[in-house]
Amino acid sequence: MDFAYRAMSEDDGVIESVSLDVKLMRIIPDLRKRGVSRMTKQINFEEFTNNLANWAKERNLLNKDPHIQFIKIVEELGETSAAYNKQKHTELVDSIGDLLVTIVIFAHQVGIDPQEAYNYAWSQIANRKGKTIDGVFIKEADLKGEENG
Repeated sequence: MDFAYRAMSEDDGVIESVSLDVKLMRIIPDLRKRGVSRMTKQINFEEFTNNLANWAKERNLLNKDPHIQFIKIVEELGETSAAYNKQKHTELVDSIGDLLVTIVIFAHQVGIDPQEAYNYAWSQIANRKGKTIDGVFIKEADLKGEENG
């Protein structure tokens, strides 16, 4: 059984993904220690974007100025950076989730289907060749450009 579930903590509303293909007997006590109160079924990206579009529509966000939403993206990116730099895992999980939410709403506001953008991005990188240098992936075409330059 290979299901993934998200865990919510009573303390701070933290969401963490937990794969149930690992031994549950080891996970559940650990989750309880961390204050997990309930688990909800994890949804795929398409469900996430559809649910989020409905959520944003109900709150009249889809027809708002995308510049404002873009500012929210930058704000959430800053919070993600701070959580990462401070090594605060719980805040990092929350910040990455918030960043995804703001990006998906922005995509809807500018008339881009987030699922289409996701699929396009994957089609561009799926078979990309290159080399990782100092933790950065460099496309093969860019590597060839460096050799000639």
